Amino acid sequence: QDGVLVSTPTPVKPTPTPKPATTPTPVSQIIGPEGGTIVVNEPSGPLSGVVVEIPAGALEQKTIVTITPFSKSDLEQLIGSLDNEMRFLGGLKIDGGGAVLKKEISVSFGVTSSDQLLVGRVDLDAKTPSAMVYEAMGRVGSSLKLNMVSKQVLQVMSTQIAMFDTFKFGSFGALSPTDPLWLINGDFRDHSGNPVSDGVIATSFSKPFVSITDTKGYLELPAGPAGSYPTAIAIPPPNA
Repeated sequence: QDGVLVSTPTPVKPTPTPKPATTPTPVSQIIGPEGGTIVVNEPSGPLSGVVVEIPAGALEQKTIVTITPFSKSDLEQLIGSLDNEMRFLGGLKIDGGGAVLKKEISVSFGVTSSDQLLVGRVDLDAKTPSAMVYEAMGRVGSSLKLNMVSKQVLQVMSTQIAMFDTFKFGSFGALSPTDPLWLINGDFRDHSGNPVSDGVIATSFSKPFVSITDTKGYLELPAGPAGSYPTAIAIPPPNA
């Protein structure tokens, strides 16, 4: 017996259109010579919990200070891939539009919990093209002065905030070594015994961190695990 074949078409589900990647909204605030505090109150997001305290006298005139997230991919685009021994925990960029700080500012930002936080600033100066300038060993609950931390390894309890002080605007990242590192400090002097300022110092254990000596030749830098005796290496300036 002849019949008619009736075909019921299978409905085709529309292909979902991928959502475009969203760019985090920067947070900006005008800060004058009287100082001020920038607090990011976003309930969620990469800048949640960021606090930047700028004291009176740090800025000479009214300045637009802008804060944006600074991710691991942002960091690696500037200094190359991180070693497996270093975990990226979080970061942010603080832009003062070319303004120069006259006093140090206090910064805190969210990170994943870690045993040890090493905070560095990306310096695009030709002297340090693939490194982070060591700023401080950040510890939650106490703001640490630049170059004033103890030689002892500071253990960080399970928490979500890294705090440090700095004299410069820039891009900052918090890294955590697989094995906690000791710090070395000292003076860098020439053959005549005079302090060498603005010198770049590194050790075999400190990558990606370097230290830049101050006007008295002082340096401080993560050096190696407990019991190691690394040798500090002075990096000659380009075209020297």
